[in-house]
Amino acid sequence: MMETKNTGGKFLPLPLQALTAVAAKQDRLTFASFELTSRCNLKCGMCYVRAEAGDRTRADAELSGEVWLDIARQALDAGVVTLLITGGEPLLHRDFQQIFSGVSRMGFVVGINTNAVLINAGWIDFFREYTPHRVNVSLYGASQATYERMCGVPEGYRLAVDGIDRLLNAGIGVSIRTTATAENMEDIPEILAFAKSRGIPVQCNPYAFPPMRRETGGDVPADRPDAQRVAELMVTTAERTKAPEVLKKMYERVRRIDPAAEVRFDKQSACSAGRSSMWITWDGRMLPCGLLEELSADVLNLGVTQSWKEILMCRDKMQFPDECCVCAYKNACFGCPALHRHETGSFQIKSSYVCNINKIYFKLLNSINSLY
Repeated sequence: MMETKNTGGKFLPLPLQALTAVAAKQDRLTFASFELTSRCNLKCGMCYVRAEAGDRTRADAELSGEVWLDIARQALDAGVVTLLITGGEPLLHRDFQQIFSGVSRMGFVVGINTNAVLINAGWIDFFREYTPHRVNVSLYGASQATYERMCGVPEGYRLAVDGIDRLLNAGIGVSIRTTATAENMEDIPEILAFAKSRGIPVQCNPYAFPPMRRETGGDVPADRPDAQRVAELMVTTAERTKAPEVLKKMYERVRRIDPAAEVRFDKQSACSAGRSSMWITWDGRMLPCGLLEELSADVLNLGVTQSWKEILMCRDKMQFPDECCVCAYKNACFGCPALHRHETGSFQIKSSYVCNINKIYFKLLNSINSLY
């Protein structure tokens, strides 16, 4: 069995993490996300892509199982080793079992993103036969009240917890992912405690992208948490989820940064998106990642190999703002070109909100450093 590491939600075995890192330096495709559907059974306001679960027009327009398996075969021939099946809520796709069993038989390392609300005994029987390497569960709160307020489904919390426990009892690997918003900030410590009680890794995203791929628009939410609260949450999350030796290395890395130093960093992102990984949307477009649909190729007409070449040719547009490239903290910052683009409307204008979060975060980490 391949060795794996608690990486806060990443499901890649260690050898594949190394492969992906090397492949990114060589523009070799090894990782793909298949977004089977944009529909979801929850109604989270911060979601960047969600459509209604009962939208039959959207459901009828989704790619069939046969088409997805043809794309998967092409991806395998192009070098893809690892697949992430995502959505929306991917279990809503009419051909999910056909797709998942098919890609499993092809030999991919396969993971799933799900909210776990639909995980019942029938799904457990299926996953016992075709076992995902890991199921990444989005847990949005720690109570029925939070799920009603944030997701529009009050029973969602109970169903999600039941789904997680069913997966764990079946011996299926699970990780938890959550996103901090104004509606669930107070729940984050309880979500971290829940993950610890189940002995599973957890990743807390301090930042929610604007809902830019939704038909209702993509404005930045006016009520999101202020930078100070987010930065404090980042520190709290790190201290509760990272091993002491990892924390020490993180603190030491920040300590070595001289904010007054004159630096000039590369404008290109080190992210694997468009370097070794791709994203296929529910309607058959290849993107560098699910957040950059303005950089796309038509997989249905071009095929995977030619679409990947198209992505490589437009990747140079994914650049950091000039201001970020002379910041000493750039390589420790969680900002990325896609983030700045969707916050400001341009790859060349930095997000002040994200910059402020990181400045406060690094200041807090330096104050912790003084205790060591």
